[in-house]
Amino acid sequence: MKRHNHKQWLAARRRLLQQTRLQVAHLLGPQSQDLTLYSAAYKEEFKGLWRESSREKLLRRIQAADFVLGADFHAFAQAQRTHLRLLRSLDSRRPVILALECIESRYQKSLDRFMAGQLSEADFLKEVRWNEHWGFAWSHFQPLFQLAQDRGFPVVALNRYEPSRTAQGLERRDRHGAKILVQVKRRHPDSLVYVLYGDLHLAEPHLPQAIQEAAGLKELSLVRVFQNVEELYFRLARRGLETQVEVLEASRDRFCVLGSPPWVKWQSYLIYLEQAYDRDLEEEEGVGSAVDYTDHIHSLIQFMAQDLGVQVKSNDLAVYLPQDELIDSRLEKAMSASELRQVYHLMDSDRSFYLPHLGRLYLSRETVNHASGLAGQYLHCKLSGCQSWFWRQPEHFLQRIWVEAVGFFLSKLVNHKRKADSVRDLKAQLAATQPKDQGRESLLLALDQRLSEVIYVYSGKDRVRKFAPRHKSSYLEAARILGAMMGERLYLTYRAQRMPPKTLLQILSYNPENKDFLKFYRGLVKRLESQSLLPQWIKEV
Repeated sequence: MKRHNHKQWLAARRRLLQQTRLQVAHLLGPQSQDLTLYSAAYKEEFKGLWRESSREKLLRRIQAADFVLGADFHAFAQAQRTHLRLLRSLDSRRPVILALECIESRYQKSLDRFMAGQLSEADFLKEVRWNEHWGFAWSHFQPLFQLAQDRGFPVVALNRYEPSRTAQGLERRDRHGAKILVQVKRRHPDSLVYVLYGDLHLAEPHLPQAIQEAAGLKELSLVRVFQNVEELYFRLARRGLETQVEVLEASRDRFCVLGSPPWVKWQSYLIYLEQAYDRDLEEEEGVGSAVDYTDHIHSLIQFMAQDLGVQVKSNDLAVYLPQDELIDSRLEKAMSASELRQVYHLMDSDRSFYLPHLGRLYLSRETVNHASGLAGQYLHCKLSGCQSWFWRQPEHFLQRIWVEAVGFFLSKLVNHKRKADSVRDLKAQLAATQPKDQGRESLLLALDQRLSEVIYVYSGKDRVRKFAPRHKSSYLEAARILGAMMGERLYLTYRAQRMPPKTLLQILSYNPENKDFLKFYRGLVKRLESQSLLPQWIKEV
């Protein structure tokens, strides 16, 4: 394994981004010259000085603005979640109006009825022609509508349908949306108007200029919130700050939230385009599914292997989706009734998982995080030779934690912004549950195990877990939580170059089926914990 080199790390991720964008461009087809010119204005926004900022400063500027223009990368759920978090954090004393591109203005009455609870979700989506005219996943946007209902935010539809994507059509949509926004602001001068619109529209000559022109002589305060901009991300990455800085700002009230590496949003767009192509094929030719996620996961495995400096063959992948028949006669013969119950539990819980002894990968969600987590578990089995899923609980609890940890660690090679829960997060979740809530057992078990690990590192003494859950499935969920926490610590150690590459590869190649696994696990826990942070961790536990 080659020594970790920052320039090589950056080059590998630039290649991943370039390859993904080329695949997207191939599916979209050639871009016209006028669209290229429209896009060029967006790129101009990120030249010049951008400096480190903070979420607190961004929220202060949002609170004082007339309009917030929030960039939305429609196919990427993280883009909508970023705005959801900002909206949740706003001071409740100022009224908010949520204005959305995803609904055409001609359907405002249907939107009003839906927000008033007079129209079902299914009827609403049908009336606004969501699938035909918008097409992006409703599940990404639904939480925004739910938040607006919960907090009493009026919701305004902004879009104008254009049958083809041209620069002229985009400009017409800018002017149409701007006119509605200015009218809304005049009717509600004291309200903050929070807008979600496609990121290209946020360039100064597009929607912002159209709003100012529609407002006439009145100068309006516009805060623009961009997201996951490639140029800004790699500027930070060259300085090794890509994991530390979450918000940047520039002149003219421009901010950029960096919640994800740029290649992840483009991979999400690629998945969306392939799904759309698949649907078109089924409708036009009556054929079966054309999307094969084997290729996606294969490419992620190869990317991870390249990052680690190893070569792995992945020609035996078999990827199953929720609509596929994972539980067939072969699986039923290969597993006990107890194991099958756990498989069903994982499927019902929307978990992706790998069954190494059968060579089957179950992808519960067609997202980059789920796919990269599966790719990580597969690569771990190839490196270690492990063929067990460790079903027996609690006997295999620690082994299950470690398998989850390696999968999470390797997935962070693809998306280093992926976050694990902290002990504080677990305690907050526990405080919000009721005694009979599903999942409470998992949280209690995870906290109990974490306390045992901290005590062992701090004092060298073993502590037997005090909590024993009633349900076997609680061990699986607790292992997932604890594995993510351990994988996070391993990744931070790797990126800080505090572990020799040879040692890292030895750790990843260790087979958890070995008899001395407990010794291995304890040694690794002790190595990953930072002595300077132990008192704080003990306080949190």
